[in-house]
Amino acid sequence: MRNVLIRVPVVLLLVAIIISMPILSTAQTNDNSLIADNGDRFTTISSVSGSIVKSGITVTCRAKLKAKYSTSLKIVMVLQKDTSSGWTNVKTWTTTGTGTNLDIEESRAINILYTYRLKVTYTADSENYTTYYYY
Repeated sequence: MRNVLIRVPVVLLLVAIIISMPILSTAQTNDNSLIADNGDRFTTISSVSGSIVKSGITVTCRAKLKAKYSTSLKIVMVLQKDTSSGWTNVKTWTTTGTGTNLDIEESRAINILYTYRLKVTYTADSENYTTYYYY
């Protein structure tokens, strides 16, 4: 009986420690902002964010890139449509610049019978990151 009384608090303590440990990974938040929890995921990219918002027959696509220091920046947004043969490209937008911040916003009329997503490739210096945003 005494062994059981000792084991239960020890097990509870171990569970509490495991639950409270920070997770060292890349997390996607509700606003689609990339968070590099471990700080070592990127050497040049500081943060990225993006979104695709549907309003009636229009989608508005946004992407933002922040670098840790002034460098060459590039964002490529690709609006993709879900078809029976897979995702197909509908429209591509590209913006480039030099500095620590770069953003782009574009809108396009869509066929509401299809589902769309936004593929974004962020480039800072020679570092690339690609992600997808859904509405």
